[in-house]
Amino acid sequence: MKHLHTSHFIQHNDEGKRVAETLMFDYHRQHGIEIRIARIFNTYGPRMNIDDGRVVSNFIAQALRGEHLTVQAPGRQTRSDINNSLPT
Repeated sequence: MKHLHTSHFIQHNDEGKRVAETLMFDYHRQHGIEIRIARIFNTYGPRMNIDDGRVVSNFIAQALRGEHLTVQAPGRQTRSDINNSLPT
C-alpha cells in the first residue's frame, strides 16, 4: 500500500481524483446511469514549476539552459501529455 503524504500537493490531487471516481461509481450503482471516467495524466501548462521533475518540465528547463535533452534509458517509454493552458 502506498504511503499517504497529506502535505504534498500532488498527493491531494490524486486523492481528489480517487474520491471523484468513487462518487461517480456510487451514483452509477444507485441510479443505474452510465458513466465515463477520464483519467488525465501528464498535464503541463504555463503555471507549472520548472523544477518539478516531470518529463515536460525537465525538457523545458534543459532547453532554456542550452543543455542536451535527457531521455531516460532505454527510451521506449510512451507518454500522453495534455496542455493545460486554456484560460479559466
